Amino acid sequence: MIMRKLFFVLFVLGVTAFTANAQEKAIGLRLGSDIEASFQFPVAKNRIELDAGINFWAYGYNGTFRANVNLNLAGAYHWVFNIGNIEGFKWFVGPGLTVGSWGNFNYLAAGVLAQGGVEYNFKFPLQIAADYRPTFLLTFGHNEVGYEPYWYNFALSARYRF
Repeated sequence: MIMRKLFFVLFVLGVTAFTANAQEKAIGLRLGSDIEASFQFPVAKNRIELDAGINFWAYGYNGTFRANVNLNLAGAYHWVFNIGNIEGFKWFVGPGLTVGSWGNFNYLAAGVLAQGGVEYNFKFPLQIAADYRPTFLLTFGHNEVGYEPYWYNFALSARYRF
């Protein structure tokens, strides 16, 4: 019985490794309100995108200047579709989750996101994309819970496909 289970697990891992190698992965930068390192990998005909980023922003309040640094991790599942008959031109949409710091590391933030955009995959290993990712965050810190809608998350990306 143990041998059957072991054989089944090895078979599933082998099939997964074969199909993952048969499709392309991509790594690069997503530049928008955040500067993010981005990694995409295939899941069947679709994909998962994982991003790790940092953003810097500053604002004035009551005559004082404040600067903030925030870190974030985001993951999204993308359904990917062709656009017309143009080879390499696609659109994508999907849900995701995010976690990070908020308010100059004073708060922990966790939330849900939606991401949609268009991309072009060149015949050489380069992908460029433009996307929109609205995010809804719950923030936790200083004995309080807050809510932050993050509507202005537009970005341009460039990734190396391998």
